Amino acid sequence: MKIDGKIEDSEMAYLQDFIENTPLSNQDQMQLIEQLGSKEKTTVDYSVFKENFDESLTLVVDMIALANIDGNFHVTERMFIKNVAKTIGFDESDLNELLGNSIK
Repeated sequence: MKIDGKIEDSEMAYLQDFIENTPLSNQDQMQLIEQLGSKEKTTVDYSVFKENFDESLTLVVDMIALANIDGNFHVTERMFIKNVAKTIGFDESDLNELLGNSIK
């Protein structure tokens, strides 16, 4: 959401709803929601996804959905998703298929 330099209301609403529907504690949810409004980038440890294909797939699909929320799948968003996918060992051909299907 922050990678393209613009935080759209639709992106903020999508992530806030997503966070509120997680099994995290209220305190953790509030902390994440507060970070959404910050212009600072948040560091994420993606290594927890390396050994779990289903979770990796869900992460990549959710990232693509978020990138498309504002109707503008910016090149920086695409590059960021590719970097995360590579970090977690997601298959490049599968990623390219998902990215190809996400172009509006």
